[in-house]
Parts: sequence; structure tokens; C-alpha cells
Amino acid sequence: KRSDTPCRYQGMSRGWVPLERIVCLLVDSHTHIDTPRFSADREAVIQAAVAGGVTRMVDPGCDLASSQAAIALAKAHPGTIFAGVGVHPHDATTYTDEIGREFRKMVREPEVVAVGEFGLDYFRMLSPRDVQRAVFCAHLELARDCNLPCIIHVRDSHDDVIELLHAHGQGLRGVFHCFSGNVAQA
Repeated sequence: KRSDTPCRYQGMSRGWVPLERIVCLLVDSHTHIDTPRFSADREAVIQAAVAGGVTRMVDPGCDLASSQAAIALAKAHPGTIFAGVGVHPHDATTYTDEIGREFRKMVREPEVVAVGEFGLDYFRMLSPRDVQRAVFCAHLELARDCNLPCIIHVRDSHDDVIELLHAHGQGLRGVFHCFSGNVAQA
């Protein structure tokens, strides 16, 4: 069946493309759908997102408990929700070697598709800079060892993030969240 709807691509003209060939993949890469604020209507929110065209969701962990919850949620919604494991910079002081070992076990789960959310946040400074930097590097090491992308939170800490990525993040991939830097930093 042929569609009469033109399909245009920036920079080139591809003419007419049958609608059956057009695939739309809409991914929400940062849901935090496991958090308590969604307890009353979590399933309805997930279904509304799917009905609205969101085909995949990534639920990043912010600490060990939320990382475990993200995995459980991903197991309950296979193929739609996926998990990240990490410690948010606000909670960097809670990171321990034991948590790092738990994350190394958790990333073996097929539902885990990223390391994060982790990063540096010098706006609120809920954890000291040196602790945030150490935890940031531990997450980069985990991402490298497991060949997973990173979900990096960066707020008012751009120069330090750039420095640490140059020193420890070569070859890694991922997304920035809460980026408030300038064009040169991007």
C-alpha cells in the first residue's frame, strides 16, 4: 500500500515513502517513574506515555534502593521500561564500595541499559565536591567496564565534568541531564 504523504529529510529529498516503512521511536531517557510521587498513579502514567507514543522509557537510579526499584519496574514492563543504576550527586556521600559491588552485579541484568544517574552538582552542594568527583569517577569506571552508556547530571560543574571526562571518560557515551552550560562547554 502506497502513502501519498511526502516524507522529507533535512538535507536531502527522498520522495515518497510508504508509511509502513516509517518507524517512530520516541524514548524518554529520564523518567524517575519509580519515585514515590508516582505511587498513586504509576501504571496510569506509564500507559498514558505509551498511548502518547513513547515506546521506551529509561528509569535512572539515584541510589541503591531506587536502582533496585528501577530494575523491578523494568522487569514488570519488559521492552518498554529499562533501568539505570547509579548514585545522584546529591547523595554521593551515601556511595560505598559495597554499593559499587552491588551495581556491578545489577548491571548484569538485561533490563539495565545505562549507568546513572550520576554526576556533579555544585548548585545545591548537598555532597562535598571531592566526594562527588570520586563517585563520578567510580561510575565512569563501571560504565567502561560494562560497556554501558552514562546518564550524567551536570549543574554548575561543567569545567570539572569536562576535566574528569577528558581524564577518565575517553570512549564512553551517554547523555547529559540538567546541563546548564554554554555552547563552548557543550
